[in-house]
Amino acid sequence: MIKHSEMIRSHVILQYTVITFVVVLLVTLILAQIMTKRVTEEVIQSHLRVFPELVRTTLKQHPEAARWFQSPPGEKVPEEVGEFFAALLDIPGVFRIKVWNERGDVLWSDRNELIGQNFAGNPLLDQALRGEVAYGKKSAEKSENITEHGAKIVLEVYSPVIYAGYVLGAVELYETDIDLERSLADTRRTVWGWIAVAGGVLYLLLFAIFYQAHYRYRRTTLRLLETQDVTIHALAYQSEMHDTETGNHIERTTSYVRLLAEELSRGERDRQVLTDKYIDSLAKSAPLHDIGKVGIPDTVLCKPGRFEPDEFELMKKHSEYGASVLRRAEAKLSFESFLKTAIEIAQCHHERWDGKGYPAGLQGEDIPLSARIMAIADIYDALRSRRRYKGPYPHEECCELIRQDAGKALDPLVVEAFIRREKDFLEVSRQLAD
Repeated sequence: MIKHSEMIRSHVILQYTVITFVVVLLVTLILAQIMTKRVTEEVIQSHLRVFPELVRTTLKQHPEAARWFQSPPGEKVPEEVGEFFAALLDIPGVFRIKVWNERGDVLWSDRNELIGQNFAGNPLLDQALRGEVAYGKKSAEKSENITEHGAKIVLEVYSPVIYAGYVLGAVELYETDIDLERSLADTRRTVWGWIAVAGGVLYLLLFAIFYQAHYRYRRTTLRLLETQDVTIHALAYQSEMHDTETGNHIERTTSYVRLLAEELSRGERDRQVLTDKYIDSLAKSAPLHDIGKVGIPDTVLCKPGRFEPDEFELMKKHSEYGASVLRRAEAKLSFESFLKTAIEIAQCHHERWDGKGYPAGLQGEDIPLSARIMAIADIYDALRSRRRYKGPYPHEECCELIRQDAGKALDPLVVEAFIRREKDFLEVSRQLAD
């Protein structure tokens, strides 16, 4: 039982570790993406604030530019405004300028072939013509940016030209800024680093909380299981308490049942049934195989010598008594428990492979496997134990009698499993001798 519990515990911890790691990783990645995007946006916005300010300051100093924005494309640019445009081109990283009127016509550009073209419908330009600063990150593969091929970041900055409360047009700057690229790369590394640290701390914190809770749950569960096992043995001892000759019968038969079940689990026929969980249920159920004896009068149960026919008929009823008691207990549960196996064992461990057993005369594999296993464990212990009417049989004679009953009283495959483990049976009988 402890082995099975440890396997479940390891499985639960592994499951939680993997699931929590995956969840925290996904949350961390999503959060890192969101934070990186927002911080990058803020860095770029802070970088761009200088351009609109330059445009506003220049226009305020040169009001004649306001009239120029109303002129048709190609009109001579006022000297001071032209000098301002040239100054913008001198800013490190700025390599192209376009000046637009409110209709979306290019009034001026450092590339003459662009003057007069109309770009109405450009979302970023439309945003600038509404009085808002707009920008976009573009590749340097556009034909007009051919001189900047290889640049990682090309920013198109659209600054509105506002005079006397009216938007006259927009100034567009194309910029590649190595310092900005480095700043953004450093920002991304910093954000990802802190998010990774936070994710790691969160994961460790969640795991610590889970482990503490799991440890408390496991401790409580083990105590409940121990209490359950003690209660089972107390019930089993009650059924044996009037028989002073049974001694360690419960402990021995429980060990025999586990030995047989583990051996049979390696075979083709019973491998699917005899899982670790089912074997634990068998071992837990074995002590209850004779619980029905509490319903048998002491005059019969403790009688020395052989039973009279009517006494034997009364004694045989202990199988049905035991199954009835366990069924009543099982009916009070809201889930399936080991009691289902215990009922099979209590009711059927005196059935015979040839159909001549009791109480129902079941035959062959109609007898539950749990009861077929219990039958050999019970018979071997009865043969090896001293009774008022007989002495203990030698181990070799017990093995021979059980071998002779294969295919008659006993399941042949279970007998074969017994023969393979008979030395282990002998060891148990010696260690737990009365």
